Amino acid sequence: MKHKRGIDLRTDMAAPFAPARMREGSYDLWRPIGDLAQYEIIGGTCPTCDHVGWLDMAIVRRRVGAEMSLLHFQEKLVCRCGNRDGNRLMIGTLAR
Repeated sequence: MKHKRGIDLRTDMAAPFAPARMREGSYDLWRPIGDLAQYEIIGGTCPTCDHVGWLDMAIVRRRVGAEMSLLHFQEKLVCRCGNRDGNRLMIGTLAR
């Protein structure tokens, strides 16, 4: 069951394709979601099962808004295995 304040890394918000390059978002956590460029997408990695999930930015902006910081977004990540602790935010760059 999905928690109403959690962000699932499942298929309901999945990106249509994976990014060409990715980096850990730990040094960008102060940025709001609205400041990300059009060619950047966000996702998460689970330390328990090593799952990497990418999210569709249009759906993310609609559901949580553009003002939410990436730090607060990272705290809401939930993996498909059910893990809520220690999930890391990833920022990916789409291929041109």
